[in-house]
Amino acid sequence: MPNFCQNRMMVSGPKMDVDAFTEQAKGTVSWGGDLSDEVLTFHQFIPIPEGEDPFKKLRVALWGTDRPPFDPTITQQGEYDEDDWKRGRYDFDTAWSPPLAFVKTVGKMYPTLMISLMYCEMGMQFRGELVVSEGKVVHEIDGVIRDLDYLVWDSGC
Repeated sequence: MPNFCQNRMMVSGPKMDVDAFTEQAKGTVSWGGDLSDEVLTFHQFIPIPEGEDPFKKLRVALWGTDRPPFDPTITQQGEYDEDDWKRGRYDFDTAWSPPLAFVKTVGKMYPTLMISLMYCEMGMQFRGELVVSEGKVVHEIDGVIRDLDYLVWDSGC
């Protein structure tokens, strides 16, 4: 059983582009032979061929974690009509590590969006934040939990 890394990913930008991201993010995931429809799947953006990754190395290289997101939810999709701006918040867990590679790649795929990821993993006591805007990393910090207390959000981290 893996340690779970808690993640909060904010996606903001032009309404049309946030809507396109939200639609592309949806997909079906297989958990122990059971299929589940999810609001966020890494595979929809960065596919991994079935049976091609027996040691999970490709997923870690392309997503930053070896499994799909666990129990993703999307909330706070606010629209701001005056400038056609929208924001969505995804909360989810990943196994062992945050999906940094996924966020960096998807940021390049959607350069009009700002994607920020806050994460923490209580077992190994680390947390951090990554922000991608205009397809580039504009902020990245990580460290031990006690040194980054200002990154606290309501997830319990």
